[in-house]
Amino acid sequence: HEDLQNNIWQNPGEICGNGEDDDDNGYVDDCHGYNHADGTGTDLLGDGSHGSHCAGTISADSNNGVGVAGVAGGDGTPGSGASLMISVGFGSTFTGGFAEALVYGADNGAQISSNSWGYTSPDVCEQAVIDAIDYYNDEGGIVVFAAGNDDSEACYYPGCYDGVVGVAALDDNGARAYFSNYGGTVDISAPGHPVLSTVIMGEGSVDSNYDSYSGTSMACPHVAGVLALGLSLQTTASRNELLDCAYSTATNIDALNPGYVGKLGAGRIDAFAFLDCLGTRAPTLTPVPSALPTPEPSPGPTTTLAPTVLCVCDQTLEVGVFTDNWPGETTWKVTLDEDAPINCVDGSAGGPYTETSTLHTHAITVCTGQRYLFEIFDSYGDGICCGENGDGYYYLQLNGVEIKRGGDYGPGDSHDFVVPSTRAPTVVPTATPAPTATLAPTPPTPTCGTLDMGNLRRLADEGQVGTEIRFKLAAGTSAARAATVAAAVDCSSAKRVFRKAGIHEDKHVAAGLDRWYKVKCSGASNETWSKLDAFLAKGDASHDGVEFVEPALVVKMSPWEPNDPHFSLQSHYSSIGLENAWELTKGDPSVVVQVIDSGLDLAHEDLQNNIWQNPGEICGNGEDDDDNGYVDDCHGYNHADGTGTDLLGDGSHGSHCAGTISADSNNGVGVAGVAGGDGTPGSGASLMISVGFGSTFTGGFAEALVYGADNGAQISSNSWGYTSPDVCEQAVIDAIDYYNDEGGIVVFAAGNDDSEACYYPGCYDGVVGVAALDDNGARAYFSNYGGTVDISAPGHPVLSTVIMGEGSVDSNYDSYSGTSMACPHVAGVLALGLSLQTTASRNELLDCAYSTATNIDALNPGYVGKLGAGRIDAFAFLDCLGTRAPTLTPVPSALPTPEPSPGPTTTLAPTVLCVCDQTLEVGVFTDNWPGETTWKVTLDEDAPINCVDGSAGGPYTETSTLHTHAITVCTGQRYLFEIFDSYGDGICCGENGDGYYYLQLNGVEIKRGGDYGPGDSHDFVVPSTRAPTVVPTATPAPTATLAPTPPTPTCGTLDMGNLRRLADEGQVGTEIRFKLAAGTSAARAATVAAAVDCSSAKRVFRKAGIHEDKHVAAGLDRWYKVKCSGASNETWSKLDAFLAKGDASHDGVEFVEPALVVKMSPWEPNDPHFSLQSHYSSIGLENAWELTKGDPSVVVQVIDSGLDLAHEDLQNN
Repeated sequence: HEDLQNNIWQNPGEICGNGEDDDDNGYVDDCHGYNHADGTGTDLLGDGSHGSHCAGTISADSNNGVGVAGVAGGDGTPGSGASLMISVGFGSTFTGGFAEALVYGADNGAQISSNSWGYTSPDVCEQAVIDAIDYYNDEGGIVVFAAGNDDSEACYYPGCYDGVVGVAALDDNGARAYFSNYGGTVDISAPGHPVLSTVIMGEGSVDSNYDSYSGTSMACPHVAGVLALGLSLQTTASRNELLDCAYSTATNIDALNPGYVGKLGAGRIDAFAFLDCLGTRAPTLTPVPSALPTPEPSPGPTTTLAPTVLCVCDQTLEVGVFTDNWPGETTWKVTLDEDAPINCVDGSAGGPYTETSTLHTHAITVCTGQRYLFEIFDSYGDGICCGENGDGYYYLQLNGVEIKRGGDYGPGDSHDFVVPSTRAPTVVPTATPAPTATLAPTPPTPTCGTLDMGNLRRLADEGQVGTEIRFKLAAGTSAARAATVAAAVDCSSAKRVFRKAGIHEDKHVAAGLDRWYKVKCSGASNETWSKLDAFLAKGDASHDGVEFVEPALVVKMSPWEPNDPHFSLQSHYSSIGLENAWELTKGDPSVVVQVIDSGLDLAHEDLQNNIWQNPGEICGNGEDDDDNGYVDDCHGYNHADGTGTDLLGDGSHGSHCAGTISADSNNGVGVAGVAGGDGTPGSGASLMISVGFGSTFTGGFAEALVYGADNGAQISSNSWGYTSPDVCEQAVIDAIDYYNDEGGIVVFAAGNDDSEACYYPGCYDGVVGVAALDDNGARAYFSNYGGTVDISAPGHPVLSTVIMGEGSVDSNYDSYSGTSMACPHVAGVLALGLSLQTTASRNELLDCAYSTATNIDALNPGYVGKLGAGRIDAFAFLDCLGTRAPTLTPVPSALPTPEPSPGPTTTLAPTVLCVCDQTLEVGVFTDNWPGETTWKVTLDEDAPINCVDGSAGGPYTETSTLHTHAITVCTGQRYLFEIFDSYGDGICCGENGDGYYYLQLNGVEIKRGGDYGPGDSHDFVVPSTRAPTVVPTATPAPTATLAPTPPTPTCGTLDMGNLRRLADEGQVGTEIRFKLAAGTSAARAATVAAAVDCSSAKRVFRKAGIHEDKHVAAGLDRWYKVKCSGASNETWSKLDAFLAKGDASHDGVEFVEPALVVKMSPWEPNDPHFSLQSHYSSIGLENAWELTKGDPSVVVQVIDSGLDLAHEDLQNN
């Protein structure tokens, strides 16, 4: 690497490349370090850029005019920085050798060891690694470890071991990085989110050779580098002096982390204060005890188990007995070995019992290094489990870790054990599962506390147990014993874990490192566990001379990351745990995700591998080969412009959303997609393209949804919605219901209006409505929120693909913000779920998505409960599916219950019995003569006898006062409202004042007036579907009334006043749609089209060939549309005129509605750096640009330092 040339460690005793161990340290050609994973001194590159990145943070060549600087990288003179010793644990072929690597560093002069890796599960460790760390410390060095990226307070070894410096990650402001582990075992914190450093040449997104990564992996080398600066300043400073200064001078960051006070170690490391402390104190300091924060008890090196002269009795054995149906038969005892020293604590005894099916626990103090015998007896001889006995069991826990369990033991059972000299980490007793296989008597002392075989079995099932078993021979045992133990374990021949170290061998022998051996079992976790279990079940002879035995564990430096050069800029993925999720699945081409949007750039370099291919269509032959109603729909269809061949549509919005879902991942190009595969062509989720925002027209959204459902898309991603709240299109609602009935999931953006109002379709209860967050989990300032949001995801900002040449990042990529960007994150994660569990149902997917979402209420105090289930968690979601999906039966959807929202509206035939549960509100704002005004509401005389009649009101006494009256009305019934003025001049306007009246049905205004002369009336039918409740609006001028008995309106009562306002704002589309009643002839559509006075009628959902029967069953074939004009007001006027016609025009019409204008996001300029101008978004400028973008008649004077008239971007204005 160009920036890692000057500070590489040179082994002074080794001649490079001669194939000899010149310095007699046990390693051949270790000129700059060693590859302990692959067993070579010449290939030090290993697997990926992680190590190069960490090394660059410590000591990249500083001040050399190239790339980046390292913390301890020198002054630009070659060799002036801290020297980097390379120890590879993640090799190009194998992973391993970490314990050996630590010892190698200590032996060969490394004072500091930087370790950005750890185990994949909490509370497990490897004693060989612990021994190696202790050896490093005994040699006077400092071992630094990343605390882990699990957003957890659990103990993740080795970073939580008290012999290391555990480092948590912060952002640059000092706030805990959202992924960082925390808690009492963290020692100090450092920046880790994001960090720019060196990567393998050509693999970076910054000048090809550099990149930004995030993780505690990145924080760890900051601390290692600062400690290196300390030794550079004070070369004789001791380990304790260095750590004492580091901890005592750290910056307190509790105020920046209110939820993590005292859980980020000593604070943020302060390099200058640390060096100032050393400069002042180090020469006079004498060694003092380490200032390491004291974590929970954690194991140190375990000694052999010879009896001690004086007993130390500070450990606890818990005996638990869950009685069977005959508790009086059960007794037990614990007995100390007769050869124990006289001062040791003896055992105890218990039973018989009296209560059935009751858990009895007994805590017994036991002594370190001593042997005890537990015995349990059943006087009847049939144990305490199973059959007619019931579900009795017993267990033994040593310091909280289970070492024995049984129940079906006949007349009795026993367990002989030795209390280890290192206490096991304390764990909470788990729930009581069925009895498991017991361990053989007297196994070798387990490592890192008592060997928990149940936990190891779980880890093995998850693939987290490695491929080796390691054991340590007891002191004085012949090395030849290793071969017989290897045979007993039934794996490969034994090799030393720490190779013979030549000049360092005496130190290794003194530390007992020479007694560690390893055998290779297989490439499978479960086989390694089974071999260990079988070994433990053997008799004592097999265990003689074995002090420790343990399986190797899987380690990680960080989760899998794709090699896409801009992946490091997609921090939004880390915020939902995507890297961990990718360990389980990266997508699958059998999962089809429909993207209904502005289309997709099929020529894009990063959208080549995962495009859906219609298996039944021959591309470009002008035929509907698969008889689905669409010609040449090879990759989808342009429903707006009516073509299968032009799928680009209008702008980059669709390409951006599609790229988030399934851009080609790990292909070395651009960005990664959520479900974009592993780099193999066609390995990601398939993208079906459905264009609603065409290059010429906008529309076809309802048809597009049905197309997706018919043609195999399991998920539909929709980053669009209506421009105003509380309005929707019944045709779209019907299409969504059809999609759901086909078993699919429809995902919608919640909207960018910073509003709690109901913006359809995202607030409809048949969709997954997605709010937008920033990467830290805070609500994006523009995102809608409220009870109709189902879940949240990152949406501010998001880097993805755009039309080639239109991006600000390498021309083909750009960062956008919006709930439009959050929606495809959720669609992509759901696609991962189907990739992992191909048979998972809609309910199973949604139940796991909602139940595992991260609670973000604390980050959003003003929006508690208003961001759905929380932030989607990709890994937890997949883990839920992996655990539950195969055995789940369909359950009711866990969708959060939104405010009542309309389902499809039925016809209004009168019912025999009245259902009177709807509300008419009459409002009268009096004029200057209130005594002249009266009104009444009358039920139609033909209504059933049990219906509720109307009401009456007035005259009034107060002038200019609003009087409201709530009246219960009955579903399907006709009412007549009449209002009278005794003087004959109404209540508005002129000298009367500004009086008015209004009628609201279930909160939606259906009539308003005031200047009505002697009187006014309104005849209306109460619909069979209640309208969504809305807040009464301010009082505009009176509007025209609706004609009596219009067809039942859609999505609740058709609010013509509101539609007129929308039309005035240009938000009503150019179509009127209507749905014929069931049984009505299709020929009726032509006469309705004539009555509407627009174009001839066409079906909204075209004839669908092989899918037509399903469409007819769902009533989709009864939807028609007519095109009115290009102006909102003309469409509204045509609809208003149709509603004013007599009943004959409405016969056979079940629904009628105007098309509404939809939006994908506010207008954005195509300036390549606009995405960096986030300050504009903060003042709502994109929405403002919908109204005006400026005018040359407006002159703005700039009194300042002048202006560059030659600037390329200051030419036009």
